[in-house]
Amino acid sequence: MKRLHSFQRLRRTTVCVAVVAVCLALPLFLEWVTTPAPQSRKIPIEAFRYGTLPSVIRTNRGDRLILTFSTRDTGHSFFLQDYRIDVKISPTDDMVEVRNPFRVTESPLDVREVQLTAGLPGLWGRLASVSRFRCHVYCGLMHGFEQGDLIVRPNWLLMGSLGLLAAIIVIGLFRVRWDESSSPAPAAPQHSIDLNRRFRFLDTWLKWRPLQFVLTLPILLCFILVILAGFFGTKVGGRNIAVMLTWAAWMSLLTLLLVPLGGRIWCLICPLPIVGEYLQRGVTIQRRAEKGGFFGNHFSGLGRRWPQAWRGLGRTFFLPVCLPRGLLYFRFQRGRPSYGAKTQ
Repeated sequence: MKRLHSFQRLRRTTVCVAVVAVCLALPLFLEWVTTPAPQSRKIPIEAFRYGTLPSVIRTNRGDRLILTFSTRDTGHSFFLQDYRIDVKISPTDDMVEVRNPFRVTESPLDVREVQLTAGLPGLWGRLASVSRFRCHVYCGLMHGFEQGDLIVRPNWLLMGSLGLLAAIIVIGLFRVRWDESSSPAPAAPQHSIDLNRRFRFLDTWLKWRPLQFVLTLPILLCFILVILAGFFGTKVGGRNIAVMLTWAAWMSLLTLLLVPLGGRIWCLICPLPIVGEYLQRGVTIQRRAEKGGFFGNHFSGLGRRWPQAWRGLGRTFFLPVCLPRGLLYFRFQRGRPSYGAKTQ
């Protein structure tokens, strides 16, 4: 019986490996055979408040791109960092000023067009198919929307990710079928490990009442700093600490460590509900079980029950998430300028 289960495990492992190999190789092969040969292309780029036309440039690796620039309102720039190109565009001159942003001591060049070869060198250059371009000349409140993407085929990362996603779905279907058709394997003995007994310092640390407050307080201060910097700081994204902390530091920490390795550690130090909890309980560290205070420990509901229709999903998702975003979107749409019209 044990040998039979070992054989089944080996066979299923072989099937899973074969599914991953096929699902990964098929989209990569299709991307390779459908990518056209390199050619020369002339692409006119028009900058305006608040965007770039075209906002997405799709090309193939090895293409020779000839870029020309114009602006319909005021001065702008075309900053393509991966290709070391920084172009200053003037509404009064057909010539553009081009410099290498990594060589600030070199004098800029005045040219009518910029030429580059699509595709970055090296192994990472072949894997990275998307390069972001943006404007560095501040021209209004929505200056941060002046950005776009240069997408180069073949896009190995995208097609490989789609293949792995398909492999996960196929293997999941196989697992469901195997579980329904096979007899249950003998359960292996489970040996539980009590980390609190093994590491006394961990037990003392986790049972220390001010732990959550001590861990949450600096995160809460960072959130307040980000909010204030977002409202009152510079509108240039690369110089605003709110943008850098949110998209450079926080997103990197979230994707590289917290999600794959941290589990629910973030729930321990999340500062989003902490201010409301402090106000509702009336304390920060101590325990307050009695219903004291003006609201009787029901600060958010004023001592009243939530309507039955607003419980569950409506209470936890719609009110704090969808409703504020819907109002902001409605307000933004009403005050949004017409991108196709010329600004006087």
